[in-house]
Amino acid sequence: MPTLLLTAAAHSAPTKSSSAKKVDASGVPGDTVTDVVEAPPRARSARIRAWQALAWLAHGGLDHFAAINTSAGEFGEALIAAMEKPGPNGQARVEKKEFHRICGTLVRRTEDAMAYFPVPDQGIQKKWSETLTALSHHASTCRDATAPGDETYRTDAERSQAFTTSVEGVQKSTEALGELLTEIEKVALPANKRGDT
Repeated sequence: MPTLLLTAAAHSAPTKSSSAKKVDASGVPGDTVTDVVEAPPRARSARIRAWQALAWLAHGGLDHFAAINTSAGEFGEALIAAMEKPGPNGQARVEKKEFHRICGTLVRRTEDAMAYFPVPDQGIQKKWSETLTALSHHASTCRDATAPGDETYRTDAERSQAFTTSVEGVQKSTEALGELLTEIEKVALPANKRGDT
């Protein structure tokens, strides 16, 4: 918290007009650290949460999401290509080597995001962590189901079923992650509008 306030202070020099009006008509503190510190507790904590969310996004959160999104895009393109070139039985032709690589990358990028700082909103952090855990699980299943010579599955039918389930899981988890990112951006919006970073 002190580091965040010091960073914000460096970007928000107090002025006479902002000091004179600590809280505007909507109950939002003015632009300076002094305004926030002297504002009522509820207004102060909302503003600090916005600063924290904006810092989380700007200093790594968006980068982790973008990396996951890039892998998810590759995953989607590989699925479309598989459906456009069906095998002799009419089913999608899955290039195991390609999916093994894509899903392995998705696992690594998801784990990197899990190791990043928690979202500075407890409710969203819980959902964010659960969604990343689910995505990591489904991407790992995809990676293992397409691994050459892997003996995790007793039959090709089991392997095929695991892959199909993982595809659905990856798609649902990446959609949920996008929705959560929107929630985080909403928390950060008041700070972003005022140019606090």
